Amino acid sequence: MSWLDEEIEINGTKNTVRMWLRISGLKYDTVRERYKKGKTGADLFASVDIRNIKIQIRNEVHTVKEWAKISGLDEEVIKARYYKGKRGIDLIAPTQKNKIWGKWYYRGITAKPKTRQSAGKIIIETW
Repeated sequence: MSWLDEEIEINGTKNTVRMWLRISGLKYDTVRERYKKGKTGADLFASVDIRNIKIQIRNEVHTVKEWAKISGLDEEVIKARYYKGKRGIDLIAPTQKNKIWGKWYYRGITAKPKTRQSAGKIIIETW
């Protein structure tokens, strides 16, 4: 019997892990990691809404929207990094420029960091 076929009861409703995955829309890996950490029942399938999370970086606490304004990155880039497990300064690190295509990337996500001009030179804001 696979782990996916185990039955779990949440709020009086009994389903297999496989069915709860379909209902919740969460990824298998997310639920599996929670299971390994000892979560059970409804905690296994609780969704995470990143919009309400306060993120601390270098003793500063802000929401994702605020960090997007501060760093010059798109809010979706920061969210994608957060969901991939990035924390701290890695969430708002500047993107790398692909010299061949001339686009800004951070691990496959297109974005462009904030730039400013100083004495005729373009300066890329870095952390």
